[in-house]
Amino acid sequence: MPFPWDEDDPQVRTRIHANLAAFLPEIVASGRRRDPATIDLVKDWHQRMVDGVPLAEPEVAGGLRGSGPQGSRLRTHRVTVDGILEAVPPGQVRSKMSILERRLREKVAALDPFIPAKAPPEQREEQVLELCGWAHGELIYVHPFADGNGRMARALLLWLGARYGLPAFLDLRPRPSGPSGYEIAARSSMTGRHRLMQVTLTKMLADYRITQQIADP
Repeated sequence: MPFPWDEDDPQVRTRIHANLAAFLPEIVASGRRRDPATIDLVKDWHQRMVDGVPLAEPEVAGGLRGSGPQGSRLRTHRVTVDGILEAVPPGQVRSKMSILERRLREKVAALDPFIPAKAPPEQREEQVLELCGWAHGELIYVHPFADGNGRMARALLLWLGARYGLPAFLDLRPRPSGPSGYEIAARSSMTGRHRLMQVTLTKMLADYRITQQIADP
């Protein structure tokens, strides 16, 4: 079986898409409740994403690269994007994710008092999108999982957006493409530069709102 699962199998794709659709409302609800910002939250989403999917190793469900028993491929799995951009080596993933969790907690603790729960961010929307772009970008930069990292990065930004009153303005799957500029911004994040993702998310949110106005005048 391909590692970590057979993404080319139509049944696998269908199952993953169904799983993502099923727990997206829970991601939004968790954000709105302002649940604690933890990496365990993202690991749980990953595990749920592959629920019912045949896996090359059971540890890949919610497991970070660099972890797993001796001899497992997850323990030594390296990731290269576009054949050139290499993610964090497996031996550094856990420490990088611990740093990400700490910094994310600090950032939401600083922003929470300025935006009431379940209220639109109003004047602080730019700060919210900056945080979303940063968190999404850091997860993309680390690529903590054997696969599904883009989906988990989008889940995290939607969770943060919901925490501060933004709508779910992009999908977990498929990956945004075309004129959105998302793919180029994600490649920029692989090098640790996240500003372009913030700009891209700002545009995507504006486009989403225009679409909603047209659909519901």
